[in-house]
Amino acid sequence: MNPLNLRRTLLAAIALALLVPAAASAARPVGLVEEIPMHANIGGIAAGPHGDLWFTLNTPFGKNGRNAVGRITPGGRVTKFKKGLTAGVEPSEIVAGADGNLWFTFDGGITAAGGGGVARVTPAGRITEFFEPPDLHGVPFELVAGPDGNVWFDHAAILTPTGQAIGRITPSGEISEFSAGLAETAAVTHPVAGPDGNVWFADNSDHPAIGRITPGGEIASFPLPPREFPILEGPSPGPDGKLWFSVNEPTPAVERISSTGTIERFASGLGRRVEDVGPFVAGRDGRVWFGIDKRPPHSKPDTERGLTGIGRITVGGKITEFSHCLRPMPWYSAPDSLITGPDGNVWFATSPSGESSNPMRSSIPSIGRITRAGRITEFRLGLQERSEPEELTASGGGVWFVDRETESIGRVRPPHRPPNTFLVLSTRRPGGRLRVRVAVPGPGSLRLRLPSGKMVVQHAPDCGTTTIAVPRGAVAAGNSRRGALTFIPHRGSPYTKSIGLG
Repeated sequence: MNPLNLRRTLLAAIALALLVPAAASAARPVGLVEEIPMHANIGGIAAGPHGDLWFTLNTPFGKNGRNAVGRITPGGRVTKFKKGLTAGVEPSEIVAGADGNLWFTFDGGITAAGGGGVARVTPAGRITEFFEPPDLHGVPFELVAGPDGNVWFDHAAILTPTGQAIGRITPSGEISEFSAGLAETAAVTHPVAGPDGNVWFADNSDHPAIGRITPGGEIASFPLPPREFPILEGPSPGPDGKLWFSVNEPTPAVERISSTGTIERFASGLGRRVEDVGPFVAGRDGRVWFGIDKRPPHSKPDTERGLTGIGRITVGGKITEFSHCLRPMPWYSAPDSLITGPDGNVWFATSPSGESSNPMRSSIPSIGRITRAGRITEFRLGLQERSEPEELTASGGGVWFVDRETESIGRVRPPHRPPNTFLVLSTRRPGGRLRVRVAVPGPGSLRLRLPSGKMVVQHAPDCGTTTIAVPRGAVAAGNSRRGALTFIPHRGSPYTKSIGLG
């Protein structure tokens, strides 16, 4: 998903309160998803010093009482900082700077004198704001720590009287803006630190381009063929000193740009139904990984099976697709927010499909992991049906994410041996015979212990959905209506939880 579109909803919701939860329970099984409710709009998250996670909270319409910058320790302790935030200021994206501090962009809000700016927060929580001239190029938005030790940023507005610009702020707070070299219709997004010492970015206008800005502010634009509706993913630094991206029109391809602007396209190896590819991340295996979206077969336009995947490409251009044990998802819902996790594997997020009235594997969101060999495991327990995890970030030995639908920040701690969490989809009694429908992430066996102590065993030959059929009369009337269900995977650690039997 385009990060610009995801964040346009931030000013639409009004939060009620900020809840600071207690430290995370050390007894929670490793590998399960844990969400920490914030009850406020979450702007962004970033890994900070000492393994801490930092985040921004804001409430629209200048209700500064709940606006804050927050910190979560690896143990789950939450602290929020408000002192230094001007009334009405709404913090947004956040990043760790080379100076050891955290930096975040902000909107000045309705009541503030300035249009917005960039602020600095120390590891101890001391906030200093630096305002831009009001309404010059829009409000500062996405930002990145540049290779030169400064922080660089783009602007949320696309159409402004003075056009787009790229901003730079020094550790002391001096702001400069650069626009020479940008097209009048440029829509600058996704700034990243390039391996060549420059900052690179995407121009997501109908005349898309990949851009580069030097530490001195010199901008070069490398145009791509015009697109009516560009879906530009990237650029993302690769292991080869180049940057990887895709425009996805008119035909999908993985694309790569060198430091001098030479562009290459790789499509061989992509399936014939691939519609979009991206986002991209460099893996520790020396290859680049990316999400895959596929269009449904013409014979089954409403099907949801096999419409997504994870791709891998070598620096030589060889592409491999993986989808086994990745839950089927609707069209245009490819795995998103890919990162390299603390365990060396690639992690990603999936969103719900909006079918909670008829739950199935495709209707439940997840945090997923794919190993270097292409083995996929998804973690769902701890997420709600309406959760939409995004912006995955590795910090403190865990994988963190934002869930704006539930106004929470979530975490999953990568396990050494996956607990292979399962999902109970339904418990029904057709004809008096109990049937428990379960989604499992891999091969193994399910063991259902009934209130009477009787055990029902069901083999799960592979990842997917299976049904445990309980004989008539095994769950007698008047007994407890709860049982214990255990999944024992072929590889990994068993996991047990109590379930209702209807």
